[in-house]
Amino acid sequence: MSWATPLFTPAMKTDANRICLALLALFVAGCASQPPRPMAAWSLDDNKPYMQPGTGGITGQAFSRTQGGDVKFAAGCPIYLFPATAYYMDWTQRALYARGHVAPLANYAVHCIRQTVADGGGNFTFSGLPAGNYIVYTELFWKIPYVLPSGSVVGETTGGPIAGTVSVSDGQTIQFVLN
Repeated sequence: MSWATPLFTPAMKTDANRICLALLALFVAGCASQPPRPMAAWSLDDNKPYMQPGTGGITGQAFSRTQGGDVKFAAGCPIYLFPATAYYMDWTQRALYARGHVAPLANYAVHCIRQTVADGGGNFTFSGLPAGNYIVYTELFWKIPYVLPSGSVVGETTGGPIAGTVSVSDGQTIQFVLN
């Protein structure tokens, strides 16, 4: 091969361009978002037992830890209790993945939800529960302050939704930590 011979012939350059375009098309197609899967259906048969009064209970504490190890309590945050049925499990997974930015629950689904507000230490209580499996859910956000060069103090929001599952039997009160 002499120095005057081109490394790539015009035909080779065209083939390389075609291959690059084909790889780019495959990459872009792989990055295209898939349509969201449908939400699990709400079923009266699955949820009716949770609409009844019971003798079980849950007492607990909700908190999160910062990267530095500080504890942030869910003081004043609403704490939700959902039946651990397919519909609520699906909604909770979507909420956790989307950091709380998820479609609201359907109107007919609110009849099974219980809600309380955590005290200053993040403590909460649910009583009168029928036996079953439950999802305990809250959203705990806080700001990390920092000072701009101008001297203004701003904050970056961090934290997110927290959820856990718990089983309750008749006459039983479960101690539960949500973190």
